[in-house]
Amino acid sequence: MSCLCGWVPAHLGAAGHAESVVAAMGRALTVHSGQSWAAFHLEAVTIGVIDLPSGDRDGAQDAHRLAERAAEPAVAGVGRHYLWMAGEAYASDGWVEVESAEESRTLAFRQRLLSALLDHGPEAIARLDGAFQIALWDNEERRLTLLNDRFGSLPLYVGTSRDGLAFGGGVRGVLMAPGIDPAPDPEALREAVSFGGFRLADRTNVA
Repeated sequence: MSCLCGWVPAHLGAAGHAESVVAAMGRALTVHSGQSWAAFHLEAVTIGVIDLPSGDRDGAQDAHRLAERAAEPAVAGVGRHYLWMAGEAYASDGWVEVESAEESRTLAFRQRLLSALLDHGPEAIARLDGAFQIALWDNEERRLTLLNDRFGSLPLYVGTSRDGLAFGGGVRGVLMAPGIDPAPDPEALREAVSFGGFRLADRTNVA
């Protein structure tokens, strides 16, 4: 599975700790040796990308190179807007042209995707088919926009504390961030028992 995770500290003075926070999130979300990992750090946000390359791979060095390539963001506006994507897209009849699932993993595709989102907003991906997560960061306004495919094939989870905001493709990753309360949600657990393991709406086992 491919997924994103990230940490936005509440105060820029605490940004130096962000890389270790996101590294812990990445370790929690990585579930097998076939996944590769890399992170990208800005003063106000750190984003990690866990990737599952679809092509052949030869050794740990190549895996690291592929991970760094997956974590490289598309950039626009002289360093104002940054975009990361995990997963893949395979078809579109909307604003974003996609040649193939493999091509959707490239920086060139992320650059087109960023341009479309800046021009048209989230509607730009309304007709983009695939299983993906997108993080769009506005470095001037310190605004984070999180998007996933229309079916929620790769869901995103968000947690906040007085220390900052954490997000990730799994609850266990979010729980690695400072101040995120791991207290259970009794109602969600009751629903899981009552409905065969499913929780209603957007609940998780963690409140």
